[in-house]
Amino acid sequence: MLFLYSNNIYMKYLLFIIATICISACGENTSQNKTAKIDEASLTDGIQITVTENKDTHVLITKTDSLNRKKTNEEIRPYKKSFAADTLIVPTLPAKKVAYLSLPVGTPVVYNNLANLLIENLHFTNSSGNNLVLNNCRNISIRNCFFDNSFLEAISIKEGSKITIENNLFANNKNGIYALKATGGIVIRNNQFVNIKGPNPRGQYIQFDSCSGEGNIIENNKGECWLGESDPEDLISIYKSRGTETSPIIIRNNIFRGGGPSDSGGGIMTGDNDGGYVIVENNILVDPGQYGIAAAGGSNIIIRNNKIFGRLQNFTNVGIYAWAQSGAPCSAIVIENNNINFTRGINGDNEKYNLWDAKNCGTIMGLATNRFTLTLEELKLPVHLIDFVTPAELLKIRGK
Repeated sequence: MLFLYSNNIYMKYLLFIIATICISACGENTSQNKTAKIDEASLTDGIQITVTENKDTHVLITKTDSLNRKKTNEEIRPYKKSFAADTLIVPTLPAKKVAYLSLPVGTPVVYNNLANLLIENLHFTNSSGNNLVLNNCRNISIRNCFFDNSFLEAISIKEGSKITIENNLFANNKNGIYALKATGGIVIRNNQFVNIKGPNPRGQYIQFDSCSGEGNIIENNKGECWLGESDPEDLISIYKSRGTETSPIIIRNNIFRGGGPSDSGGGIMTGDNDGGYVIVENNILVDPGQYGIAAAGGSNIIIRNNKIFGRLQNFTNVGIYAWAQSGAPCSAIVIENNNINFTRGINGDNEKYNLWDAKNCGTIMGLATNRFTLTLEELKLPVHLIDFVTPAELLKIRGK
């Protein structure tokens, strides 16, 4: 027994030495791919976010304790650079209901030359300017926020790239999201917009101005404007902006209801003052304003599989059109498989005016494939298109 006991002691020490060596080796290996982790307890709902270390890495978080009391932490946390990385790793969150009207207050701020920034679960207002400004920033994620009542843009982006804006509620902004000279990777998805205030030249849910590059996507957004409460121009405006042949600007699966009374604004504008490589597909527009979808110039623009309904109003004009308005080159336009029912009311007219080719963009491909039979019943839209909030909360947001 004594012999066995001594051997057990020997074996324990041997195992200890081996374990120590393994831990040291593992630690050396880990340091080659080091990440900075934020403790779960400091994040909403105990969700852990892993952020790749970089000298430019910053994180903005909101804390919620076990009693569901919110505490906003608006400090910017820098991390030391450990390797040449340029990616903010933000895991996809499980679907959950966000209490937008109860979010803690965020401070309107201007970020310059930052990378790897997460902004979430905050309520912004700014009656004298922008809610949030990103100048030459990259790898930014903005989610689950309420951008309310801004005198200028809710989110203003100048230059920069790889910015994702998702699951946010926008209401009563002069302009929703404005991106100027961004160079790719601008992803705007699953947001909801209420009563854009305008007026022209602002008044867009989303506008790309002189943007370029790959990976620009606008998808799965909803928006609703009520006459007398808003003054939108183009709900989505693609101005002097261009994707690439292999990665066009994508505008898809959005649902918008309400527009006007602007006599120049409408639903989705492409090719404005040039631009190109844009695809507009599978969108639903109901009463979007003076027009539904337009190619106002540019090249390599595809408008397909959209549904557009416009009832008679004194500012309504045409469902889809192709017209080189600004004198910029216009060519390679495809308008196909859309279903349009648009009634013209401008100038006292009362007639169907679904599709117009101004004959200055070359041959428009696909015209014969479009249909003009759409009904509201076919669309089966809910009474409350905006569902991030309850009907009562929506009335409160609208000031009712």
